[in-house]
Amino acid sequence: MGRGRPGGNPDFGTKFKFDFGNEEKRDKPLTIRFSASEIEKLKEIAGDRYRDFCREVILKAVSSGCND
Repeated sequence: MGRGRPGGNPDFGTKFKFDFGNEEKRDKPLTIRFSASEIEKLKEIAGDRYRDFCREVILKAVSSGCND
């Protein structure tokens, strides 16, 4: 009898790994709370990549020294 799928794929995470081209590992979480309408506005602007959009905007503000 075949083993099937009980143990999952042993190559997952090593052989089949996503490479997003990030130079630095993103392993520290940051939680920001938005209202439902604010999330919808972000999704209208950035689509499904709204999380990346928020990250980029925050990093741009930090690198420019914005204090507002």
